[in-house]
Amino acid sequence: MPKRNRPVVHTVTVLALLAGSAYFTYALRKDEQAKLPPAQTITENLHNSGGATGKQTWERLNDPARSVLRDGKGAVIATFTDGARTATLKGPTRTFAEPANTTTKVVTDDWVRLMPETWTRGLHLLVLEVGQVCVSVYE
Repeated sequence: MPKRNRPVVHTVTVLALLAGSAYFTYALRKDEQAKLPPAQTITENLHNSGGATGKQTWERLNDPARSVLRDGKGAVIATFTDGARTATLKGPTRTFAEPANTTTKVVTDDWVRLMPETWTRGLHLLVLEVGQVCVSVYE
């Protein structure tokens, strides 16, 4: 074979390999999607809706530096970590499951919400809603 035809053969070979790879990738992904189970429903248990009772109090904790809001019984209502844009609030219990891969279930009453700016120690006003729970934050 002459040397000037080799680039053409190489180009055709590379294009054929790329086309085959694209086809098989598409076919395999389509099969994987067909095997996935339907999305699981997240259940809510509203009897533990995180409703605060009594006078709310603030507490400062370290490692990491954070502000904790507690209800009248001392239970944590919300956690605000310094420098973070997320807040963890108590709310209705939820159960997460992935039966296709494990029988383990995760049950939590923590709800994470994104705040408009990073939390810093000091005066802040935020209104964060979790289900039927609404927390107005003043510190």
